[in-house]
Amino acid sequence: DLFTHLPQNTRIVILDDADEDILIEADQAEDGQQALTAQSKDETAQEMDAPLRMPDREDRVLSLTISGEVELGETPGEDPAWTENMGLLSGLKEIFEADDLTIMTLGSVLLEDGSSLHEERPSAIFASPRAATLFSASGVDAVSVASGHEGDGHYTGRLETRRALKENGVQMLGGGYSWIFEKEGRSIGLMAFSASSYDMSAELTLSSVRSLAESGCDAVLVLVAWDQSWSSWHDLHQEEVARSLVEAGADLVCGVDGGIQGVSEIEGVPVIWSLGTLMYQQAHPISQEALLADVQLHFDDEGYVGLMLKFLPARVSGTEGENDHSPRLADDDEAERTWDELTTIGVSGGIVLDGMTAEDGIWFSAGAKTAAEQAIEETETEP
Repeated sequence: DLFTHLPQNTRIVILDDADEDILIEADQAEDGQQALTAQSKDETAQEMDAPLRMPDREDRVLSLTISGEVELGETPGEDPAWTENMGLLSGLKEIFEADDLTIMTLGSVLLEDGSSLHEERPSAIFASPRAATLFSASGVDAVSVASGHEGDGHYTGRLETRRALKENGVQMLGGGYSWIFEKEGRSIGLMAFSASSYDMSAELTLSSVRSLAESGCDAVLVLVAWDQSWSSWHDLHQEEVARSLVEAGADLVCGVDGGIQGVSEIEGVPVIWSLGTLMYQQAHPISQEALLADVQLHFDDEGYVGLMLKFLPARVSGTEGENDHSPRLADDDEAERTWDELTTIGVSGGIVLDGMTAEDGIWFSAGAKTAAEQAIEETETEP
């Protein structure tokens, strides 16, 4: 009965096997039957590109850190002075400065005078453009403005936010802007959008993904602000959007707001449903937990070959019992609790992570994506 409810390409690891040498791949056949194969773990890791194990490789690697949303600001009528504290991200600065690229999502607008927003949009979140210095001072290279609050300041807010980031040497994503990051002869296409904007202009968003994929980028990464509730499980709408992005050419889809959700694989491509919100503007955050995604993009002489994904559990405040707006890495006990939650989500939300630890990486081969694309093309061309 278990196998009849598994989606296509589901991989199952038998965790109570004494020798840990069984890996089963369940493929949904067209007639509704399952084709099950069992091979040794070593053999299967090479032939199936199983995500729980990375083949031995000597590749060139670009390292990226992606965080969830930061609500850098206050609602109208409140004092946003704390947003100009340049030490807010000091607990993560070492990580951000050690990688090749750090990307965050801004869940507010940078606006010199936000008082006029009070009557029109009481839930708006804003901070002074001076707060953009926080990103450049902390090793953040790119900031997505695609969030549920990107329209809080209307045209003026968008303009001042973009200007503040640019003046601080921070690349902006979202709001109609994509970016191609280039280093060591490799190029990574990056774009971001919110689910609400996608619902209004889905084809335009997908066209932008296709353009990046067809422009010669080695890999394409897409950030999504789902404007979601605080469910621990992704919903059907998220899955439909993610699948469309993968089919358009995305090599990684990453959700950046709300609560922590699991990770799945769609046609060989990793989909992180949500890293959770990293910084809250309110005094009592809805959750104390968040994740950083450590993404290692691997390249050989031919191009992009896959990525290794690790999760770094984090806490949204550096002070227990209050919100000091200073996220940090979780300690060992906190990380274990977050990982337990993530593995529970994974059982229902995607890749089964049970038996793994936060130090383990999940390998996604670019070859798996190519094989999935070929299978789809063959199916579509069959009479």
